[in-house]
Amino acid sequence: MLAKRTYERTHPWITFDLQTTKFLPRTWMLLGEAASKAHHIAGVPLAPQTAERFHRIFLAKGVRGTTAIEGNTLTEDQVQAQIEELTRQPNGMFLSTGPTGAGKTTTQYSVLHKLNSIERNIITIEDPIEYQLNGISQVQVNRKAGLSFANALRSFLRQDPDIIMVGEMRDLETAEISVEASLTGHLVLSTLHTNDAPSAVARMTDMGLEPYLISATVIGVLAQRLGRRNCSHCAEPYEVKQSELRRFGFEVTDPEATVTLYRGRGCEDCRFTGFRGRIGVYELMRMNAEIAELVVRRAPLADIKAAAKANGMHELREDGLLKILAGTTTPEEVMRVIFTAGF
Repeated sequence: MLAKRTYERTHPWITFDLQTTKFLPRTWMLLGEAASKAHHIAGVPLAPQTAERFHRIFLAKGVRGTTAIEGNTLTEDQVQAQIEELTRQPNGMFLSTGPTGAGKTTTQYSVLHKLNSIERNIITIEDPIEYQLNGISQVQVNRKAGLSFANALRSFLRQDPDIIMVGEMRDLETAEISVEASLTGHLVLSTLHTNDAPSAVARMTDMGLEPYLISATVIGVLAQRLGRRNCSHCAEPYEVKQSELRRFGFEVTDPEATVTLYRGRGCEDCRFTGFRGRIGVYELMRMNAEIAELVVRRAPLADIKAAAKANGMHELREDGLLKILAGTTTPEEVMRVIFTAGF
């Protein structure tokens, strides 16, 4: 029998008790209050060799009543309107990409909440179910019972759904069934792990999908990151040379000229970190005829990215620059969340 321990974790704004096994890492879903708001709390305890660890993931329960898309800066860049236009289509595949913890699933839930109505039959397959949405049939993956993403998707197609959400596109079989669903008149939402939006095409090709199927089904790809927001109570201006912002795509007119930016000094409200809250950095690629042709021809990723930019896509670094200049965050924070080799 596995040994059990009881953990009590107290925070200035949240308290809960948790009982977990010592040796097996398990994900726990709790319901609590933080800052006078209801939250789902995903707890992931782990017992390494030296000391126990407990990682908390706070999921705003408010997604039931409002969309996360409306609560962040997507509106400032008019990306929200573009996402809503894309997902109003009756069929196709809309993907969210980024590393773990970038908010991909929250974006997908926000889209579902926006689309949710009594006239639409919406089904999801998830691992795990992170939010519970009224009016939507949500299915949890159960590998012991033989219920995988692929098996669930096959069953979904016999339920006459209008919209299907796949928690993550992990393998060729799941990708093929998702493509089949989008080709047969369903809107499919899913997530992938890629560094940027154009790379989603390469990732799906690497899985084994035929390029002509990708071009025929993918309607949009949203790459995203989450960075820390400057504390509004202690943010103060400072000057940097224009040349220091060149890596973000800033057009330097005078290398010696300066730009006024903002950073948090540190105070009790932000626990002397200079940051309070988080902000999204986004890159939306919309599929068009030119990009679709490049995908079918297996064109280099650089050509696909160039075509996407010509179609109105702002790169992650460019969106990050807008937030830096607006005083929302700092250059160092944007670099921290979007940096990749060769950036």
